[in-house]
Amino acid sequence: MLGLDNVQIRCAESADKDFWFSLDKHITYSEFENKIRDRRCYILFFCGRPAGILRYNLFWDNTPFCTLLFVLKEFRNKGLGKMLMAHWEREMSALGYGSVLISTRSDEDAQHFYRKLGYKDCGNLTLRGEPQELFLDKRIINCVELTASNFNVNSLDDFIRRQKVSQCWRRDGEDYALKPVSYTEDWSLEERRQLAQKILKAIKDGSAAFGAVSGNEVVGFALVRAGVFGSKNQYIDLEEFYVSEPFRRKGIGKTLFGLACGAAKNFGAAKLYISAHSAMDSIAAYKNYGCVSAMEVNTALAEKEPFDLQLEFVLK
Repeated sequence: MLGLDNVQIRCAESADKDFWFSLDKHITYSEFENKIRDRRCYILFFCGRPAGILRYNLFWDNTPFCTLLFVLKEFRNKGLGKMLMAHWEREMSALGYGSVLISTRSDEDAQHFYRKLGYKDCGNLTLRGEPQELFLDKRIINCVELTASNFNVNSLDDFIRRQKVSQCWRRDGEDYALKPVSYTEDWSLEERRQLAQKILKAIKDGSAAFGAVSGNEVVGFALVRAGVFGSKNQYIDLEEFYVSEPFRRKGIGKTLFGLACGAAKNFGAAKLYISAHSAMDSIAAYKNYGCVSAMEVNTALAEKEPFDLQLEFVLK
């Protein structure tokens, strides 16, 4: 595992010209200067030595497109290409872009490298006499703390709550069992804006909220309500926790849950409390995180949503 202290990545400068053109045979000197001016080329250093380069432009003038990634042979198989790509993706996210694009020839192994980084095939181009050019794209997701400056009443307008439910946990004697319950849960635009307003107020009142953001779109969020409760003040409520339908099963929920746990500990709680939707998929996700039935039930929360399962997560 490489230590981060051994790796440095910065934008290229005019003084890097000789090294750059020792690797890049597909760009003119004037275009290189344009890239430097626009901060669209990077050099990676390993233990103080230049080891790799990356440059990009804007496809259709709105989507960052990596046009070259190259790591010197002696520095390969160290994860440096992955680090350089991750750095570029973070830079693009910071600039407000929600997706990035790359291409590679169909006869090159690079396609497998990009797919391992989460890139998906999105098209191809066939030029006369040349192997097919494959295009792959990736949505950039950043998880951040939500504040009044990066979240507003319209931030959930494009959020897709839709959840098709076929089975739910229902009380069966002293225990619970899965029962056939079929419906689709969704939110109207008015309901999404009401929820956004609720989150804003909670933030103002001292609660902690986190969002998974792609460009300017919030695709997941978690709200930890300030205020401990329980016989030993051991609990704090994970009041809201959702991921937009197209972005589920990508690890976003797990990241948001971890941020919620960190906030819960900062509030002085020993356990996270969840009044969880009873749908089979929802409970399976919470159990996968390590949640179990709550040792103490918050009566107010249980009465508010009678079909919810009351769960807890012990904070490490």
